[in-house]
Amino acid sequence: MKKPLKPLLILGVMVGVLIISIPTTASAASDCSWYDLPCQFINLIGIVANLWLAILGSLVWLTGLLFDLSIYLSVTNFKSFVETSGMAQVGWSLFRDVANISFIFIILYNAISTILQLGSDKRLLAKVVIIALLINFSGLITKLVIDVSNVVANQFYSQLNTSNNPFSENNISGKLVAGFKFGQQF
Repeated sequence: MKKPLKPLLILGVMVGVLIISIPTTASAASDCSWYDLPCQFINLIGIVANLWLAILGSLVWLTGLLFDLSIYLSVTNFKSFVETSGMAQVGWSLFRDVANISFIFIILYNAISTILQLGSDKRLLAKVVIIALLINFSGLITKLVIDVSNVVANQFYSQLNTSNNPFSENNISGKLVAGFKFGQQF
């Protein structure tokens, strides 16, 4: 099923390149008579190409808007987003509490084995203590790593001289488009 897709993809790219090159000639030939079929065909291709470019331009604009919104939520407004939702704190607390209960049962099993002289596993006790410390401090460690990475990302973001509003004209995607000069290609 994958083999028919490759020729269709190549054909689509070739038609796309042809359509992109037509609008410059179609605008010059727009004053042709109604019985001049080649000229009318070129005009039709130019209209379809302009429509196609408008649709693609709208998709690129929507992608840029989603990019700006994701940067806004993850860099500039991340702390208030996480604090107001509270999902991370509730999920971490639930996981930590279940893990602590399982640690208690493991230590209890080890203690009963020692009392009944079935054998004591001191390595198991050491591993349980180390894992318990890591799990109980994982929230603090994670918050520390996230805060440090947010400070670094915020420094880069502030150097771009952009607006904090993702819906304004002075945003990251607008700066990228201006930097790559996409509007001046055609």
